[in-house]
Amino acid sequence: MTFAQDIDEIVRGSKAYDNQFFANCRFFANCRDTDSESVSLDDVTTMAVNWYIVTKHFGLSTPSYTGRLARILKYASAEEAELLQKLLTEAASISSDDLGLGHEELYAQYGGADIPLWKRLHYKIWGDMTEKLLRATQSSSYSLDGINTTNAESTGLIHQSTIDLVGKMEGHFDDIVGGVAVYQTVESIAYNIVMAYSDLMKRFTQGTDPVLMPRDLLYLEIHKPLEKDHDVQSTHMVDTVKKYYERKQGFNEEFRLEMIRKVRGICKSFGNFWDSINMLVFKELTREPPI
Repeated sequence: MTFAQDIDEIVRGSKAYDNQFFANCRFFANCRDTDSESVSLDDVTTMAVNWYIVTKHFGLSTPSYTGRLARILKYASAEEAELLQKLLTEAASISSDDLGLGHEELYAQYGGADIPLWKRLHYKIWGDMTEKLLRATQSSSYSLDGINTTNAESTGLIHQSTIDLVGKMEGHFDDIVGGVAVYQTVESIAYNIVMAYSDLMKRFTQGTDPVLMPRDLLYLEIHKPLEKDHDVQSTHMVDTVKKYYERKQGFNEEFRLEMIRKVRGICKSFGNFWDSINMLVFKELTREPPI
């Protein structure tokens, strides 16, 4: 088993990867209408606002990480440059997807072909859906564009676990190893995230007077195929950064332990986030994910 596979196993064995919230979403997708009434639209809206903060800060942190790699690459030796170039392009590819660049066929397929490029930022697409939920619940009339971790508490909707998770991710983007740890963790769990949210949100597109239309789930639909590719790319990033440090300074046990520590820390923060969201949306329901 390679080091990248070891790291992947850490993520897949954590509550970041599968958890009670995901299990409850799977149940909710197939439950009877009477059972679904226990889920409040107000709570789902609060959940959506919290995820907006997470996906916004992740999506806007990745370009700064690629910029950091580019600055290091400018002054790298020939041997180091080869691996840094690979790492840069892998990171930039995922980042550009989250910025809405390319994949025209996906936007056309799911009703987003007419969305201007500057509005295809993925966190913005999620935010548009969230603002529709906010209007439906009459929770707010403000735009989410100005909401971030520095003023999120003013909404009265943001959980401490959300602030903690964003802080953990942004802190790790300050160095090469930490950035790869964030990419690997997020992209390994991302497909499960969009499937869980899809199971939950599609209920609100049904009925005679739906809160959402199928097009409002664009963020989720375009991510389903993208996240499978991102999962593979992020695992490649772990292999690449390992080779980079081996070439730069020989095999370093400190590097290995640092990567493991940071991945476990991000997984723990995600696990706390999902626990918080599960309690918000599903209250006392605790359907454990299947073994």
